[in-house]
Amino acid sequence: MSLSLAGASLTRKKNDYDRAIADYSEAIRLDRNYAFAFNNRGLAYATKGDYDRAIPDYNEAIRLNAKFATAFCNRGKAKLKINDTSGNEDIAKARQLDPLNYCRGGAP
Repeated sequence: MSLSLAGASLTRKKNDYDRAIADYSEAIRLDRNYAFAFNNRGLAYATKGDYDRAIPDYNEAIRLNAKFATAFCNRGKAKLKINDTSGNEDIAKARQLDPLNYCRGGAP
């Protein structure tokens, strides 16, 4: 785990989502192929209710890792929050990829 990503995880736990977003953005700047950082930055945006920024981050995480069940789950939940019912397809895909995945409908 990079230093930026470790810092982001700690600040997210403290509910400092703006700082977490900045840390994940730095991790992404250092490695544009880091699907985990895109997913987690999306989660920080979603937690703030900024689904217009969260969904593109989940899209990128999925583009980088088409088997990233958690990113499908998070994108599905974010889509449902903006009344986009295609989120149900993402949740189904997350469950298909990882049958033990915690993914259930609802807010991220």
